[in-house]
Amino acid sequence: MAEHRFNINSMNLTKHITSNKSRRVFWALFCRGIGVVLQFSVNIVIGQLFGVKGMGVYHIYSTCMVMLADVTSLGLPVYTMRKISTYKNEQKYQQISIILKQYLLLGIISSLLLATPFILSSHELSDFFLNNIEDAYILKYAAIAAILYLSIRIISVALKAIGLTNLGILSESAILPFFVLLSIGLTKIITSIGTPETLITIHISSLALVVILLYIFWIKQIKTKIKQCVITNEEVNKIHGLKRSMLFIWCSMIINIWFTNLPVFILPQFVTTEEIGLFGVAFRLVILSTTILVSLSALFGPQFISLFKNNSIQSLKKELKHSQWYSLIAYLPFFITFVIFPEAILSVFGEEFIDAKNLLLILAVSHLINSATGLSGYFLLMTHNEKSELLILFSTFIFILPFIFLSGNHYGILGVTTVYAIGIAIKNISSLIFAHYVINQLEKRGDHNETT
Repeated sequence: MAEHRFNINSMNLTKHITSNKSRRVFWALFCRGIGVVLQFSVNIVIGQLFGVKGMGVYHIYSTCMVMLADVTSLGLPVYTMRKISTYKNEQKYQQISIILKQYLLLGIISSLLLATPFILSSHELSDFFLNNIEDAYILKYAAIAAILYLSIRIISVALKAIGLTNLGILSESAILPFFVLLSIGLTKIITSIGTPETLITIHISSLALVVILLYIFWIKQIKTKIKQCVITNEEVNKIHGLKRSMLFIWCSMIINIWFTNLPVFILPQFVTTEEIGLFGVAFRLVILSTTILVSLSALFGPQFISLFKNNSIQSLKKELKHSQWYSLIAYLPFFITFVIFPEAILSVFGEEFIDAKNLLLILAVSHLINSATGLSGYFLLMTHNEKSELLILFSTFIFILPFIFLSGNHYGILGVTTVYAIGIAIKNISSLIFAHYVINQLEKRGDHNETT
């Protein structure tokens, strides 16, 4: 009888945990959904006001911004999640405050060091990458924006790591596009909206405002927590901002962002700015829908770290599988919509964007596979297998690079998009396979420890 009661209680506990996780996933996806709607709205407004060429300029600018932020990041966004999640479990809020200040300062210094030569040589870089000098201003603005964008990422990840998951998601996905839309609306009311350069100026101003607001909020949140903690000078001296593992995380982030945005730098060699605008719309539609993976990383990242440190291998295996199911289920509605109504979606940006239909379908299929593999790459980073993730990224990048150039020469934008989509699928499947290999090795090690 007692055993039966114990089984019932265990079942109820399992249902409660599952239900609680489902609620957390729902609210995380809901917050991300707000961000997706706002970002989608920004793209619609840009498409309507600036057309295909304006969309192409904005896509190049925003892509350069993100890539430069990752190049100068030193791996800080991922490492912030790992470090602060660990301190959060130990209730060491004073250390958390010190670490965030260190990481923000490191990120800003690193960004400034790269931004200066990047701005000074923008004409040469524009001529090399974009095949013209007139667009050099895009690279200059992108270098400035990267400093602010990296700061937002670090603070938002810190908010997630201390348990403010939904706020962290909103801060990295919804607040910026909200201010961009608001600024565009006010600008249009006051004066003529102007050129794409005006749009980029609005975007940078919005970035600066978001950084200030987030940092003020962070200071207020952490100050109340610090009052409950006591830290000695010896403990302060033990806090180190940089470690060797950050190098591998950093390299993984750099290769990943270059890999993700590879077509933007390949396409100018084969197609016009207008065609880049078509790719940009299709790319952004799919990327916005797959940002659910970023939302889920805010929930599963701390879990991966905690279970790995506690050697809870079976639970770790379940968490990886759960990340696959949740991401796939969340992406399926988008995938079905892209497949059934591609022209209707693209026409929202303007009739000229309907030509991106085939590009949208190709990218949608590749990211279906991406969603089905869950957070396998993030799993490797959180379980101290950053070297393996780096090797997978680098190998896939080197493998597809010559094929992208060959396909671009023969088939133009369609060829580049197809090879790129295949590369995305190969990388994510490889990460999932290796994640299961890591789990199997941990299981064998556990069995060995028990027998010895």
